[in-house]
Amino acid sequence: LTLDFALAEQTKVDSLGLGRRLRSKLFGQKQTEAVVRVKGCGPVAATNVRLHQEPVTAFPIGIDRHRLDGALHGEAQGENHSFIYEDNMITGNTAPLGKGGGIHLFLALTASTVAIRRNTIQGNDADLGGGIGNFDCPTGGAAAPCAGTQGNSIQIVEDNTIKSNTAASFGGAVFADISDLTFERNLVEGNSATTNHPGLYFQGTRCAIIGANKFLSNTNSGTTGFRDGAVRIKNLRSCPSSTRSAVIENNFFWNNRGVEAGALAIISGASSEEIDVVGNSFVDNVATNSNGGAVWTQSDTNFRSNIFARHNLAVTDKWGIRIKKDPDPITVEVFFNDFYQNESGLVSDPNTVLGGATSHTTVASLNSAPMAGSNTALNPSFVAAGSGNLHLGAGSAVIDQGDCLLFTVPKVDIDGDTRPAPTLGACDMGADEVVSFALTVAKAGSGAGTVTSSPAGINCGGDCAEVYTSGTVVNLTPTPGAGSAFTGWSGDADCLNGQVTMSAPRSCTATFVLLRTLDVSKLGGGTGLVTSSPSGIDCGGDCIENYVEGTIVNLSAVPDFGSEFGGWGGPADCTDGSLGMLFDFSCTATFNACSIDSIVNLPAQNVSGSPNLFEACNRLTAGSGAGGFNILDGATSTLRAGNEIVLENGFTVGANATFTAILGPP
Repeated sequence: LTLDFALAEQTKVDSLGLGRRLRSKLFGQKQTEAVVRVKGCGPVAATNVRLHQEPVTAFPIGIDRHRLDGALHGEAQGENHSFIYEDNMITGNTAPLGKGGGIHLFLALTASTVAIRRNTIQGNDADLGGGIGNFDCPTGGAAAPCAGTQGNSIQIVEDNTIKSNTAASFGGAVFADISDLTFERNLVEGNSATTNHPGLYFQGTRCAIIGANKFLSNTNSGTTGFRDGAVRIKNLRSCPSSTRSAVIENNFFWNNRGVEAGALAIISGASSEEIDVVGNSFVDNVATNSNGGAVWTQSDTNFRSNIFARHNLAVTDKWGIRIKKDPDPITVEVFFNDFYQNESGLVSDPNTVLGGATSHTTVASLNSAPMAGSNTALNPSFVAAGSGNLHLGAGSAVIDQGDCLLFTVPKVDIDGDTRPAPTLGACDMGADEVVSFALTVAKAGSGAGTVTSSPAGINCGGDCAEVYTSGTVVNLTPTPGAGSAFTGWSGDADCLNGQVTMSAPRSCTATFVLLRTLDVSKLGGGTGLVTSSPSGIDCGGDCIENYVEGTIVNLSAVPDFGSEFGGWGGPADCTDGSLGMLFDFSCTATFNACSIDSIVNLPAQNVSGSPNLFEACNRLTAGSGAGGFNILDGATSTLRAGNEIVLENGFTVGANATFTAILGPP
């Protein structure tokens, strides 16, 4: 059975009314395999949408439910139930006495699934889980409704913005007391808690995947409790489908503030658990106590290919990582990590630390057998670490210094870029894998020139190929040589304007062609003007122009009054005034003084509009022959001749027309 809800924007729903309607349809009898989907609602603000999967008698009586739950609340006490929350805006809700200011789900028994995707969960408040508070029976407690039954629910939280939520106790962003957890590609920013864990609090979890998230500027303002900055994982259980209870990889942890741990705390759990912390970037996190500016772990943990950089400092002893478990020792691997500007780097109590760690160890003492030299103290050179952009800059010293072995499949980074095959030293340290593509420039055409690039790299000339980081915008500049011209780009479609975005290998071709010179001169006893199409010649005064080789140039000769155009001279291509510029050409235009034999007989026509000018060097005749020469009503016309104007019988002038006859020069 599936129920879909898509609440219109600003819709307010009576929570108890909706809850009763759902109850009457779904749960007069206890249902299995039910699906409740809430999609595209926004904003769901200051109101409750109760989605209960429970018998009617399970409703508490005499309790203000709005103070216990936030905007969206669901409960399942059967099996195989699904809750799907997608594409909603959930803002400004409160549950001051309860859990989940934005979303609260309680999955009492087994095999239920929660999917929370692409929501904006912002500005909500609760006692536990300011943004999201989800629970099953992870420890099989004796109290109803768990009654000794251990939960087996699955929670998937993907592609959400979880921002500026608050909690009085645990989990300013998320409190998850739930079994299987996938938490990926979420932005978790600016959340706070006054007692415990302003970011994410996961408890009783098994098979946890925390990947490709950005944990930015989450803070704890409390003075008591376990006060970690971004993430706390507690009481992990063994995962039946994997040797790892949790995988934490490809995350940004920036500017988080805690008391016990600045960014990540891993606290106790089953003796068989093992946790991978792989390919994360920990930068500018602060713990004000002594349990690790970046990480505090009490479990068997593998640290590989992480960056611990800048101010991951506790006030006391200033450790980047704190490794401690009492009374039982744990085993921790610390290989292929970068420790940059962390004053002590790592501290170990009486535990086994592969990589050479001893109490209050520094980076240098980590580099012992079996992987001597694998940990580094290099400047990772982020793009903009001051604003939380922990992508590696071009030329970062930690590129190809990491270890791909422990990354999950598919092996991708925080942006989904593919990491190399699992060989030592092949991956970049941290959450960002710098992907680069080659830009190749070729030159074509009969001419010469060079191509340069910004950012620098291409100087073609001689250096016509360069590798650029994925996403780099490269501007190509063509400079033609003497006697040549640049005519355009070809190659990949992205090349056509000379600006290339390096999201794939690119090949661009710049075409340079030779310039050919056209030189026009004028001969004869008359005067006139020579122009060209395409423009360039205006002779007059500008009688020489360079054209791209192969251009077709058409010349036009216009004699001045009292002169006649006598024709073209020069090479054969000049004789009709149309030239294909495959060579340099010199053409002449001859203008002669007006001949006494120059007689112009105007053809029969009707002249309209204005102005209209008809000229003859010597004699001009109008109106002879059939049809005549008719200046129509309202038209303006001028006839000009050097010596004689003859108006025959067919010449007429309409009403309101203007006719002017001029003898001699203008």
